[in-house]
Amino acid sequence: MAKTAAFEENASVYDAWFDENRPLYQAELEAVKCLIPADGMGVEIGVGTGRFAAPLGINVGVEPSPRMAELASQRGVEVMEGVAEALPIADMTFDFALMVTVVCFLENVTDAFREVRRILKPQGVLIVGFIDRESELGRQYSQRKERSRFYREATLHSVAELEKRLSETGFAGFEYRQTLFPGRAAVQPVEEGYGKGSFVVVRAIKNRRVSMMKVGIIRCQLTEDMCPGNTDFKVAKEGTLGFAETGPVEIIGFLSCGGCSGKKAVTRAKLMVERGAEAIVFASCMKNGNPIGYPCPHFAAIKGAVEKKLGPEMKIIDWTH
Repeated sequence: MAKTAAFEENASVYDAWFDENRPLYQAELEAVKCLIPADGMGVEIGVGTGRFAAPLGINVGVEPSPRMAELASQRGVEVMEGVAEALPIADMTFDFALMVTVVCFLENVTDAFREVRRILKPQGVLIVGFIDRESELGRQYSQRKERSRFYREATLHSVAELEKRLSETGFAGFEYRQTLFPGRAAVQPVEEGYGKGSFVVVRAIKNRRVSMMKVGIIRCQLTEDMCPGNTDFKVAKEGTLGFAETGPVEIIGFLSCGGCSGKKAVTRAKLMVERGAEAIVFASCMKNGNPIGYPCPHFAAIKGAVEKKLGPEMKIIDWTH
């Protein structure tokens, strides 16, 4: 949630949109309201100017933009400065959390959902409102994003993508509402499901168990005869050191770089992603030089090439122990 410059510079313009487009705003608000729990303490993450939190009775919000936060405070919302990927909130604090048109601006959606799960109580609820990338409005936004002061840096998501990320981060029991239907009258209805409306709201429940992240590990080929990788497997199983952020992980591949200068690292990383890896991990022999005694001189280039091939959404961990 660090893509805040446009919102910080244009907070009043952003806030005025809700008054200038009241029928659309009311439709979005009603769609979200349908899935908000009847009771319990809630927080809005990416609270903006408080246009959703205030009318929904949510008194606490998290927002990285000071100017947006100031407007939300004027609407009676207590705002904490912070980002979705590192929430300034203790474990199991809230009964539900709300995110509205926030996921498209996140640096890492998966990390954000993991953080939300952490701050929710058992059986807590996450409600996410977003513009469906595959909808008519979503396609328009994508095509015109370079001309938009707010959506220039946005990455829109499909329903399937977000449901997959929610499932992977420990959420289940999905329920949907949709609105902003193309060709409909000014007063937009709210309907169950998704696939027709451009604005979709999903409600998900914090699951008792979260499936482990699947990772693929790339190691230095020169160290194969010196180290069988037992420490890599140990810390991956424990969720320690290089895996402290992810917790315990499932290793689905453990391959070498292919030899100097990492000539097969990109293709092997891609192969492991195709086989289910949700993150690519470089063993410490690459970056730190364990146990050969010196780091790979090509590591920066190899890592950069893998990142370029797999894209910004793929998590990269550059050490193990």
